[in-house]
Amino acid sequence: MERLSRQERVAKVMTGDPLKIGRDETVGQAAGLMEKKRVGSLLVVEQEKLVGIITERDLVQRVIAKGLSPAEIRVGEVMSPSPDTIDLNASLEEAYHIIEAYRMMGEHLSAASGRNQTNFGLQIADYGTLKLEIGN
Repeated sequence: MERLSRQERVAKVMTGDPLKIGRDETVGQAAGLMEKKRVGSLLVVEQEKLVGIITERDLVQRVIAKGLSPAEIRVGEVMSPSPDTIDLNASLEEAYHIIEAYRMMGEHLSAASGRNQTNFGLQIADYGTLKLEIGN
């Protein structure tokens, strides 16, 4: 893996096509997509606006642990609303410090190029990965 500078922009490490799902889809559909694409989270959109994120943790704690049916529960009922975002022009160092400051280990930080837009593609899902990429 290429070593990135602390001053590199978040946009440089963006994924090309972020995985999204609508809030009215079922949790079962979300879990199936996560499994198929081998990811641990999906960005939840409504009319091309980022409204939430659904993670494996959400599925376990809010659906499975409560004995609810993934085929009946909608993503919007169990997603984490208003996920933290960072501007695409921010540096990786800024992203690192945000994650560190809020102790978001294992959580997700999405990137957006403006308020309420879905022109995003970064999910820094792992504090350790970002730490390795920019060093410490």
